[in-house]
Amino acid sequence: MNFDPLDPFAKKKDSGKSRDEIFAKPKGGGGGGKRNADAAAALEKESEADFLKHDVVQEAPPVPKEVATLSNPKWAEKQGFFNEKGTASVDGILPPSLSHLTRVSFTLFASPASGKPERIDAKEAHLADGKASVTLDLFQPSFKEPSGDPLKKCDFFFKAKHVQSDEVQSPALPVSAPVQVKLEITSLTALFAPSAEKCAVKYKVKEGTLKPGAKATLSLADAAGKALFTKADLDITQADEGVFEWDGKGTDGKYAQPAQSPIRATVEVTGDAKSRAEAKETKIEIKEIKIEIAGEDASKRIVVNVPDSDVEVTASIFLKKSDGDGVLTEVPLQAELSFEDPGTNNVEKNSSFEFSPGSKLGKRTDAAAVFWKAAAGYTTTSSDAYKGKCAVEAKTAAGPELGMAKALFQPSGVGGDDYTVTVKVFAADGTTELAKATSDAFTVWRKVLFTQVYTMDGETYLDTATTHAEIGPAFETVGATGAFVLYERGAVTTLAAALTSKYIGLYDSGAVGKQAAWPADFSPAKLETAPNQMDPTVAQLADIVSADPVKQNAAKIAIEAKAQIWFNAIVADYGKRVSAWFTAAAVPGGNSLLAVQYYHPKLSNVGNDGLTNFWPAGISINMANPGSGLNQPGHPDTKTWREVQGFNRGSISVIFKNYGTAARLQIICRHEIGHGTKSTFKRADFGVGDHSGSGLMTPYGGANTFSNADAAKLRGEL
Repeated sequence: MNFDPLDPFAKKKDSGKSRDEIFAKPKGGGGGGKRNADAAAALEKESEADFLKHDVVQEAPPVPKEVATLSNPKWAEKQGFFNEKGTASVDGILPPSLSHLTRVSFTLFASPASGKPERIDAKEAHLADGKASVTLDLFQPSFKEPSGDPLKKCDFFFKAKHVQSDEVQSPALPVSAPVQVKLEITSLTALFAPSAEKCAVKYKVKEGTLKPGAKATLSLADAAGKALFTKADLDITQADEGVFEWDGKGTDGKYAQPAQSPIRATVEVTGDAKSRAEAKETKIEIKEIKIEIAGEDASKRIVVNVPDSDVEVTASIFLKKSDGDGVLTEVPLQAELSFEDPGTNNVEKNSSFEFSPGSKLGKRTDAAAVFWKAAAGYTTTSSDAYKGKCAVEAKTAAGPELGMAKALFQPSGVGGDDYTVTVKVFAADGTTELAKATSDAFTVWRKVLFTQVYTMDGETYLDTATTHAEIGPAFETVGATGAFVLYERGAVTTLAAALTSKYIGLYDSGAVGKQAAWPADFSPAKLETAPNQMDPTVAQLADIVSADPVKQNAAKIAIEAKAQIWFNAIVADYGKRVSAWFTAAAVPGGNSLLAVQYYHPKLSNVGNDGLTNFWPAGISINMANPGSGLNQPGHPDTKTWREVQGFNRGSISVIFKNYGTAARLQIICRHEIGHGTKSTFKRADFGVGDHSGSGLMTPYGGANTFSNADAAKLRGEL
């Protein structure tokens, strides 16, 4: 044999001879005879054994083989559906020598109730962190139900195999034909007020089986079908009821409004429109609109002393809560404010007082009249230049004005004119009324307020005489002939004793009794600034009593002229003294009532205080108040030129003690307060000197009530 016995795996060298030739017996003779033959046979046998021993290829001892191990084949789902997907996974362990071989093959089979499984799908995945996972298509198998109908259900399983592992098989996954899932809204808050409460939507699976990991999507649309709000990824389970609380805000972050109501809600399995629940509705409604007219009293009166006064109108818009109560909310709302003349026609512009050139108190029939104005801080517009209406956006920020819409109403300045204000909230079309409220009719009044009553020390007669019970009935009349003027009086204040003077027309702060000596200090000779300017001459005094009518008449004319100068000097003097007294009294501004003792000896009719003896008999002067336009003839020495029981000095109404009876005091007070209205509001004069020809406002107060004409002037008419 020609090979290396030390290398059993070495290739043998070919001798060129066959095995038989090598081991054939020699031919011919040769020595050895039988012995040789036996020896040859023995040698052949030994050689053949040796050949057989060494000619066999000796394999190396087996090396242990490393393998991959797969385990725990499983499904992520508990139930599958035909033509849907299923997630298969298997755990795997790779030895270091195979760590680069991560591929795992998955083969999906459908297993019928009887018969051979059908291969459905095959995919590969890679082991990572000890696990391989793959999504398999659960295609519907080709076999049928015994009836020939499409297969309704069967088990699916998969086999997983690594190139160096044993094959593993998963448990069975029940797979069936899918049943369409249908959701339903089990309850929905039927009515709610956004920002004050939430709308609860409850939903559940009505039929069908959810896929694993299914989510729900809630959709809300307004009355016009426009998408309002969508919420995806809501939790939903097969058995439990889902709940979502909607705060009322749309996807734009703004609260839904009553104009968008009713709002339709639907819910569906995310991505499955066929599962959509039947829509249900929730509503946002206005419960009420409360209208407040600023300054309106319990009798539905507002005071308008200043033309074009701003009367604040507030509309509070309450939404209806789920429990039926009303609440002010942050929901954006717009209110339209307008007005009407509800009763007898209001006063026409041209029938009212012209308080400044081209401006009159009345507004009816004035095509240019503006009745509305934007209130500060409120977004306001008007489609008619604020003549008849305006639109106001209600406040949405938390605070004392939440849910309120405000505007300024500018009524006429005529007492007795009445109005109603209407507030409307419209739907999105701008014409359909969602809510409407109309105020009670309120009436324009004017008001005279005497802030205080000042009385000279010890004088209390005005305390009662100027109460509302005494004065109010003359002013607070209504109807076609009413004055429509409210009266109010303030507190009573006693003046300092140093101001006490019997006659303020004789006031002298440095004199005894605080007044000048009467009549001694007021003779013609004392008052004149030149000799015989006022005092008659001796000749004039003689001529006036002479028998010569010519001299007598000439003297009479001359003396009357001097007496008139003296009269005027007395008037000028008491005017200055009255001013000095008022300066000392320092009565504050504003309408006030003042009680002092008397005006002047010649104007008070107090005993014989007014009597003088400066002038001869037979002469006459005009004793009327200078500038009044009146003529009141009389002798200058008469004790009472005219009796003044009160007068007005600016905004102060002065009432004197010589009023006479209580009834007369009432007339005097009402009369002077009537004059005082002129400094309070705009009106026409009652007549010359602000006196009328009849009723309370005649120069001497002829009655305790206003004439119809004077009542009309108090209202603001001509």
